[in-house]
Amino acid sequence: MRIEPSVEYVTSVLEKYKRSTSVDFSTGELKYDDVPIIWARAELLYHIYSELESLMSESALGVLKRIGKPYGINFYKMMKEQGQVERLQNHDNIYKYLVSETMAIGWGEMFMETVGDVITFTCEKGFPVGRCHKNKGKASPWAIDSYFLGYLEGFLSEMHGRPYKGEETECVGKGDERCVIKFKP
Repeated sequence: MRIEPSVEYVTSVLEKYKRSTSVDFSTGELKYDDVPIIWARAELLYHIYSELESLMSESALGVLKRIGKPYGINFYKMMKEQGQVERLQNHDNIYKYLVSETMAIGWGEMFMETVGDVITFTCEKGFPVGRCHKNKGKASPWAIDSYFLGYLEGFLSEMHGRPYKGEETECVGKGDERCVIKFKP
């Protein structure tokens, strides 16, 4: 049996998503009714991390960072190609868009600060992979949000036209109260 939905039916489902989707500003989660949408993606990344960690120990972090970095690079390139970088006009507006977009897609409430060349991203409730780890009653000996670290490292490197290196200095996945990632050129 072949099932192929009509354009009208797909449109009606899309309209329901639009009506039922919202951001919970207390947690930074994107929700469909009461269900966090990003949680499926966070769980997927968590399971990939867990499997890699069981095979490779701490080396799993480098693999996930390398997977995330091209996504950050390509997201900035896409923004530039679509004229968003030009419309945003300056670095502060690009940063504001980045942290807003991150929350709007459900990765969590995040803010960033710059002091000289150091760029710091803080997620008070923790990035989703670290939260998954914590919710399962686990504590890692190291910071585990390396996919997101790689994503931001790629984005910043592309944005500034020079390499940025990041380090997660606090992580809820290892028992800290929040996640903090710092970047330097």
